[in-house]
Amino acid sequence: MKTIMLLIALLSLALSASAASFRVAKDGIATYNEVQPAVNAAAAGDTIFIAASSAYYAGFNVDRRLVLYGAGTDTIPGQATIINGVVEIQGTADSTELSSVWITASNIASGTDSLSAVLRIHSGALTVRIGRCIMENTYNSNTISSGGWVGRGATASFTDCGFWLSYNNNAAQRYCLSLTGNSPSCQVDVINCGFSVTSTSQSYFYGIATGGNSNVLTVRHAIFDNCRAIGGSAVGSVQNSISESLETFNVNGNVTTSYCAAPTGYVPAGVGNIVFNSTDFVNLVSGQPKRSNFHLSPSSALANAGNPIAPPDEDGSRADIGIYGGQTPYVEFGLPDFPVVLELEVPASVPQNGALHVGSRGRVGPGN
Repeated sequence: MKTIMLLIALLSLALSASAASFRVAKDGIATYNEVQPAVNAAAAGDTIFIAASSAYYAGFNVDRRLVLYGAGTDTIPGQATIINGVVEIQGTADSTELSSVWITASNIASGTDSLSAVLRIHSGALTVRIGRCIMENTYNSNTISSGGWVGRGATASFTDCGFWLSYNNNAAQRYCLSLTGNSPSCQVDVINCGFSVTSTSQSYFYGIATGGNSNVLTVRHAIFDNCRAIGGSAVGSVQNSISESLETFNVNGNVTTSYCAAPTGYVPAGVGNIVFNSTDFVNLVSGQPKRSNFHLSPSSALANAGNPIAPPDEDGSRADIGIYGGQTPYVEFGLPDFPVVLELEVPASVPQNGALHVGSRGRVGPGN
C-alpha cells in the first residue's frame, strides 16, 4: 500500500472558462512541489491548489491576479498547508485571493516598503481577499514587525483569520496587523478574526496598528487577546468584538466601538459595550491561541449581545459578540468549502478480478 498526500477540489468551483488550475504537492504526485514555480507558470485569473503536507512550503511572491487555496491550518502534522517564509502580494496583483494556509516565519527582514511581516500586501494592490489563514510571526530582536501588513493605497479584507505574534523581547512595538501610509490611504475590513500575542507585556503589542489618519478600518466580530486592540490614527469602527486584555481598547480614539466587550475598567464609551470576563469562554488561555477555545460558554453574557440590527448568527438569532458570531463564523482549522483529500491508499497492483479498491480520508469545511 502506498500513502500519498494530495489536494483535490470540486470541478464546480466558480472558475472562468478560460482559467487554468495548477496543483502543488510535496510528495511528487503534482507537477510542482513548491508554490512559486506554479505562480510563475500561471496566468492572471488562474487557480492554484496547495496540498496538505508534513513538510513546509517556501514563501512566494504573487505579481498578478491569482486564486490560491490551501488545505487548512490544522496543528496535526500532515493535515495543513504551511508556508515557512514570507508571502508577498504585489501592487499588480489586484483581486488576488488566498485561503486556508498557515504562514509562519521568524527573524525575517523588512521588505522594501513593509515591516517584517509574514504576509505583505504591497502598496497599490486592490481588493485582495485573505480568508481562513493564520499569520504567525516569531521574533527575538527589537525590530518593529507584524503578522500582516497592508501598504499605501491598498484595499484588503481578512475573514476568519488568525494573527499570532510570539516574542521574547518587549523593547519595540509590534503589531498583529499593520496598516501603513496616509496618502494614498488604504482600506481594510476585518471580519471574524483573532489577534493573539504570546508575550510578557501587553503594552508593546497591538492587534491592529491603523497607520495614517486617512486610512479606513472596519472590524466586525474580532477578539484581541493579550494585546492592545487598536492603535494609530486611522478612522473607522469596531463592532461585536472583544478585548480581553487589561489595556485600552482603542489607544488613539479615532476608531469608534459599539457592542464590544472589555474587562471591568477598560470598557470603552459607546453604544452597547459591556463587561467581559474569562468565564464567558469555554476555555480561554490568554496569549496561547493554540490552546484556547474562543467559543462562548453556555451562560456567556456575550451571547446574543451584538448589534441588534447587524446580520444575525447563522441560526437566525441576534449576533453574538466574538469570532463565532454573525454570518461568517470562524472556521476551525481553516478548512476550505470544498472537499480536501488528506490521504489516498492505492494498491500496488490490480487484483485478477479487475476491481481496484482505493481508500481515502478527507475533510471539508462549512459551506458544502
